Amino acid sequence: MGKGERLRLLFIDDETSAIEDAVQELKSSVTNVNVCIEQDFSAVPDLMENFKPDIVVIDLVEQGPNADLDAPVGLEHVNLIWDKRFVPLIVYSGRLEHLNDEVKGHPLVEVVSKGSGSELRVAEKVLRMQPIVCSLDETRGKVESELSIVLKDVAPIVFESLELINGDALHMFERACIRRLAAMADEPAAAWGRQAAWEQYVFPPLSGDIRLGDVLQVADASVLAPDKFRVVLTPSCDLVNGVGGNAKVGSVLVARCCSNAEGLRRSGIMGARANTVKSRMLTQGFLASIVPVPALPDMIPSMMADLTDLELIPICEVRREGNGIYRIVASMDSPFRELVSWAYLQSAGRPGLPNRDLDSWADEIVASAKPEPGS
Repeated sequence: MGKGERLRLLFIDDETSAIEDAVQELKSSVTNVNVCIEQDFSAVPDLMENFKPDIVVIDLVEQGPNADLDAPVGLEHVNLIWDKRFVPLIVYSGRLEHLNDEVKGHPLVEVVSKGSGSELRVAEKVLRMQPIVCSLDETRGKVESELSIVLKDVAPIVFESLELINGDALHMFERACIRRLAAMADEPAAAWGRQAAWEQYVFPPLSGDIRLGDVLQVADASVLAPDKFRVVLTPSCDLVNGVGGNAKVGSVLVARCCSNAEGLRRSGIMGARANTVKSRMLTQGFLASIVPVPALPDMIPSMMADLTDLELIPICEVRREGNGIYRIVASMDSPFRELVSWAYLQSAGRPGLPNRDLDSWADEIVASAKPEPGS
């Protein structure tokens, strides 16, 4: 949050008396907080849109004569927040068993059972989440600053190139905004330090098209086995939808993946120590035809792609989501996408050469390069 801005905290509970202690504890322990209390659960969509809370504290209220069987009031609004405008969430209730494991297991979802001392736990959870909210607000500020530049400097060019502010100009303006944000993301930030290996992924994938460097998984794979994954090698320019909604190619060239042990064996450094793997493979991003593929927790195993073990997949069998034999799990971000392309060119973009006596040739080169006596 920017200087002077207040932490926007939304409480949703049909009995305000049940949350009075928690609200008072928050006001005394969290500086500069704006608390909104709502008893009507049906008002949640409007509040999410207009109040724009930074953190939501919500109750799950029993309903109907079969309260143990019926989903509690509030659960659908938890799901709405989860699906539509996710913010850090504290479920403050005695009915926590109805939350699904995905929601309960998220690091920015906390569950607090009502009872003696629970108001202190709610305040502790809010304080833990506050730095994340501040960081998110700072990021929003940077994005808005870049969009302001587009408004000031790019909009005149956009609208001068077309006589009317029509649909074409608006689309051009939208593209200018997106391109500015994409370029902003490519600028390294010194304060970030070193990136984790998995940060080379864009996850979930942004593009509806397949792109070079996308990681594919066999859709019905039940385990995260490397042999169920592929890395796309076809250039992105051939995969984007063309006129009529058709890509320029009918099939996607992919590299099959293998375990790290097998990848090291194929690269010739099986049994090497970590320093050797780092210096010979990870520093340049590939070794021979082997490209290391980092793990994405619970989505992609740590593995390697062999750029000589190739397969052609009909493009109609690849889906971002829904039905398909292969699904796009994640995309490689720039410049790692370019690294995959360069590694493939190094492996396949050269003529095949016969075995030669390279030792004698090397001796000949070195001998002829020695200075002549007396020179």
